Amino acid sequence: MDVLNAATDAPALRKTADEIVKVRNAKFHGRMKCAGSIFKNLLVAELPNAVAQRVPERVVREGKVPAAYFLEEVGAKGMTRGDIHVATYHANLLYNAGAGTAADLRALIADLKARVTEKFGITLEEEVQYVGFHDGIRR
Repeated sequence: MDVLNAATDAPALRKTADEIVKVRNAKFHGRMKCAGSIFKNLLVAELPNAVAQRVPERVVREGKVPAAYFLEEVGAKGMTRGDIHVATYHANLLYNAGAGTAADLRALIADLKARVTEKFGITLEEEVQYVGFHDGIRR
């Protein structure tokens, strides 16, 4: 997009940005301790056929299946590990309810990944980046 088109499209871009912020604010209140969505969404075209056929069309958005769909299917909503919780309203939202530890977070993420792998034969990939860890182990 050149500079002229960017200036022309500024109102449309502002509207889109405002809509995104509105959705995020509804999911994550200002004091919520979370990193946002934990797992990447999956491209339907890259899923094994047997898995892709199990996904309802209504779930697919722009050729992607939200990771939350697979997490919901394995009962993730409301799970906890220590003070780390999976939101009851969004299966791909993990948050710290107060005294959660990095170890609790990593253990819950591992459990969720294992459940999805067991049921669907696919591996969820985190979109968060770990800081202070080397090869998955805190040093």
